[in-house]
Amino acid sequence: MHVNEIHRKQAKELVSRMSLDEKLSMIGGIHGFNTVAIERLGIGSLCMSDASQGVNIRDEWLGEELTPALEKSTSFPAMIQLASTWNPDLARSYAQSIGEECRAGGIHILLGPGMNIYRHSQAGRNFEYLGEDPFLAARFIERYVEGLQSAGVMATLKHLAANNSDFFRRKSNSVVDDRTLREIYLPAFQAGVNAGARAVMTAYNLLNGEWCSENRYLITEVLRGEMGFEGLVMTDWWAVDNAEKVINSGQDLEMPAAKVLADAGALIESGAVSESDIDRMVESQVAAALSLDLYQKDYKKPELIAKLPAHRDIALETARQGTVLLKNKDLLPLPDKTRVLLTGKFIREKAYGGGAAVVEGYDYQSLEQAMAARFPTLRCVDEPSPEDLEWADVLMVSAGTLDHEGWDRPFALPPEEEEFLIRMLESHPRSLVVVNSGGGIRMTGCLLYTSPSPRDRG
Repeated sequence: MHVNEIHRKQAKELVSRMSLDEKLSMIGGIHGFNTVAIERLGIGSLCMSDASQGVNIRDEWLGEELTPALEKSTSFPAMIQLASTWNPDLARSYAQSIGEECRAGGIHILLGPGMNIYRHSQAGRNFEYLGEDPFLAARFIERYVEGLQSAGVMATLKHLAANNSDFFRRKSNSVVDDRTLREIYLPAFQAGVNAGARAVMTAYNLLNGEWCSENRYLITEVLRGEMGFEGLVMTDWWAVDNAEKVINSGQDLEMPAAKVLADAGALIESGAVSESDIDRMVESQVAAALSLDLYQKDYKKPELIAKLPAHRDIALETARQGTVLLKNKDLLPLPDKTRVLLTGKFIREKAYGGGAAVVEGYDYQSLEQAMAARFPTLRCVDEPSPEDLEWADVLMVSAGTLDHEGWDRPFALPPEEEEFLIRMLESHPRSLVVVNSGGGIRMTGCLLYTSPSPRDRG
């Protein structure tokens, strides 16, 4: 079900009973990740959480009555790995699991799914998104939205639009013609809207010279008009500068607080905007919440924590189906008694993407621990000796990157890591390279390398 006429009528009636000060208070967030409550009208504060691949349990949640009752959450494989499963049904289960954990902690709004298109291999947030294909991303987004909102949690489609690099993301201008915008960058958003997503977050960047969060063409004409979106539109955090443009754009909510929109009252007095503009902003927020019954007193369902083992199984299945084998020269699968020598970057360290999407998880098992359980004779060393290499039937080298919101990274691995990787491949004729990365990295030298060693272990 979408936001319908009943919800809009109810929202309009509630807003008609608010004072101007109450309405102005609701167009900005509070406590970092909450909306403002009007308790006398039964409108509670809604709690938000990042991100698309599990619940980010933050220290920034403020106020005991607003803090989600969630001590741990499942760390799901990154969205780019979810897309690699080519299994939309799994995407629904993945998102429903995240929704159940949100609901267990009393989180009303998930600040995801992320769906920006992979257009730049070094982009710091590629791991949060669903790859480069608009059709594939759209099919996964519609199932993600269905799964998340089936748990009674609001999905937030982000970041609208053409937000495909974190390098100068608060200054960059995405110059995109209308056809490309509709064929490449918007299909996943349209699929999310069609699936009933109740919220959209606009992006930091400019689109064709206009800031996305202040862009009337993007928000009102395209999103609300062409795409038929009827829910809540929110800014990214600290993303706006001009209050009049924000209000006139079709935007509804400044996050994390009404810093720029603190001028809204003065704009009404001057006649630059009207009180009816503020009414529209608040009505959008309230109608979206009513459509999912988010103001109910018993919204929080702690008993859903009991489903964590099932969520862990879905995360594991996603990892299995989404792992990509680039090349195999009669080496895999490894027999049980294989003498494996393990080395490299992520043998003990956790591989993850940082920023808003980071999820701590629980019961972490390192690559060393997992391999030792499978191969009892495993040797795990930081710098293999000639004796280690002679002993091993197979050398496994872990490599990769720690991608992060806020900046992009080089295409190549750091020189010292690439040198180590090539040196390891030179040292053993039967070598496996395991890559953990949020996007593409330069692997040409590793994939083409042929060891000159005369040894042959079959």
